[in-house]
Parts: sequence; C-alpha cells; structure tokens
Amino acid sequence: MEAKRWRQRRRGGPVKPVVQRVKALRLSRDDFEVIKVIGRGAFGEVCVVKLKGTEKVFAMKILNKWEMLKRAETACFHEERDVLVYGDRRWITNLHYAFQDDSNLYLVMDYYCGGDLLTLLSKFEDRLPEDMARFYIAEMILAIDSIHKLRYVHRDIKPDNVLLDANGHIRLADFGSCLRLQEDGTVQSNVAVGTPDYISPEILRPHTQPSFYRVPLPYPHTERSSLPCFLNLSSPTEPLHALPTQT
Repeated sequence: MEAKRWRQRRRGGPVKPVVQRVKALRLSRDDFEVIKVIGRGAFGEVCVVKLKGTEKVFAMKILNKWEMLKRAETACFHEERDVLVYGDRRWITNLHYAFQDDSNLYLVMDYYCGGDLLTLLSKFEDRLPEDMARFYIAEMILAIDSIHKLRYVHRDIKPDNVLLDANGHIRLADFGSCLRLQEDGTVQSNVAVGTPDYISPEILRPHTQPSFYRVPLPYPHTERSSLPCFLNLSSPTEPLHALPTQT
C-alpha cells in the first residue's frame, strides 16, 4: 500500500502534497461575505463581514500591500499584529484570523456593535455626564496601560479609535501607528503620525513630556464642546488654545 502511494505521488496521482492540502484549508477573502464598509484609511478599509456557512459576524481590516510599501515609514503592520495577538483581550479589539493574498493583508476581528466614543459623544452634544466621563476615562487609562505593559505605544488615541462593546465597555482599536518602546521608554521615528486635533502640545516641543492629565486624550472633549487642542498651523508648536496641565 505504501509503495502504491509513493508511486502515485511520483506520477502526481490522487495523493496531494501537504502544501496543497494546507493551502486548500487556509482561509481566504472568498470565505467571507462583505455586508458593508464601515471605514476607510490610508492603507485600505474596514468592512463588516459574515463567515460563509455560519451566522458569525466580524470586522475585517483590509490593508493594501502596495500602499503599505509606498508608505513603509508609517506602516506598522507587524506591530499591529503583535499587539492584537499578545495584548490584553479585555481592553483591545480581539483578533480571530489573519491571512493574506497577492494584493492585501487581512485582519479579522470581533465586530463591536456599540459604535465608538465619538458617536456616543455626538449623542450627548459633545458633553458627557460627569459620571459617564469618569467611567470611560478610567477604562481608557487601563486600556492604554495594558498596551504600555507590552512595551508598545499607540500614538493615535482619539474617540474614533475607542470602540464600545454590547455592554458599553471600551475596546481600544486601530494599532496601525503602534511602535515598540525602547529600553529608555521612548520610540524612534522620523515621521509624524496621529491626528493633530488630539496631539498634546508638549509632544511638538523638543525635550518636554506630556502630563499624565493628557493620557486619556478625549478627556477634554467630554466636558467641553471643543477639541482638546487647536494648533496654529502657521506655527505648529504654538497651540491657539490648550487646557492647563495638572500636577
């Protein structure tokens, strides 16, 4: 029997090589049905998808390889994958599958039906009640701390990237700007990333550090109907308005 199988392999018979069998079992984009697109970014888009043959719904992040190669200095796919794999699942988006094809990289995560913090803010006309603000600020601190314990820094925390699960708890999302912390607690980067409206002014000044008050960046947004910091575009190191630091 073994000799027969060996001869079949030699002739390319019915016994398929292991590699082909593995490829046949591997997930691909065709295994998912796209329900709708819920977000677009520099490297691709995020879709709500359903795994075919089941009722399981996920969020699929699709990253274009060519776009990532063109912007290699700001594309942090490996860092994003590592945070999703090794991060504390209580505070971040949960990763289920990761695969690729010739054109794209795919990350398939839980879909959080609660929306995001920005949408919640808009429902309260950008002024959350104090008890609700305290709750979300506390959870954000725990979420950010869990990333720092992995020796990574998020670099783009804003209400859009704070998702809400079905029970109203937060999930920190979008780790595409993450970098690994060096031994001295800093990161090495020559490229500006993040969203200007939520960058602490101290970050733009050399040899200064942002206060702990600025850790949950959407915090000022929860008590005022304005963004945390408006930057003077003609002089980006001088904010037009910034909240005072606390010690």
